[in-house]
Amino acid sequence: MEPWFRKAGSICPQIKPSLLAADAKAESGLVRGLTSGSGAQGITQFMPRTFAVYGQDDDGNGKISIWDDGDAIMAQGRYFCAIAAQIDGWIAYGSVKGDPKSLYIASYNAGEGAVKNAGGMPSGGDYTTQTQPYVAKVLAYEAEFASPAVAANSWSRPVRRPDRRSSKLPANSSAPRTSGAAATSTARPAVDSTAPD
Repeated sequence: MEPWFRKAGSICPQIKPSLLAADAKAESGLVRGLTSGSGAQGITQFMPRTFAVYGQDDDGNGKISIWDDGDAIMAQGRYFCAIAAQIDGWIAYGSVKGDPKSLYIASYNAGEGAVKNAGGMPSGGDYTTQTQPYVAKVLAYEAEFASPAVAANSWSRPVRRPDRRSSKLPANSSAPRTSGAAATSTARPAVDSTAPD
């Protein structure tokens, strides 16, 4: 997986490989083949409708698949870069305030609309109990992946227990773009993907 995170982390300057790996670890525990109770799929836990926008045949196997590491991780990079461009624009305009990286992560989890509507980090209800802790978890994991001493052992080592949080968002929120692996996740066979050159 590491080569895909490195490649996807070179799409735009705001999004680093360590952030993408950290987010995937928070989403799926780096376990392949999961489907959450809300329907999010794969290592990056995309909702199918969002993956349809950002997914491409990045591994060159002739199909666009949420189950292929390369396709999923590159889609994650493209989506994070689209989020970063949107959030950076809102920050420049003054309609959103806060740490850009934290807002990128919150947007990936809860949707850009949640961040825009809040004028920054969403709060209240599930945003306080799910999105904010999710952001903190991704930032902590990112430090792990960014540390050369730790990163060598972290890039593809699955977490024993995927995140068990609920994927429910408040009724007035934007539709979630992704969702962490829930307790009801089911595994599909792992897909061996060819790593990028």
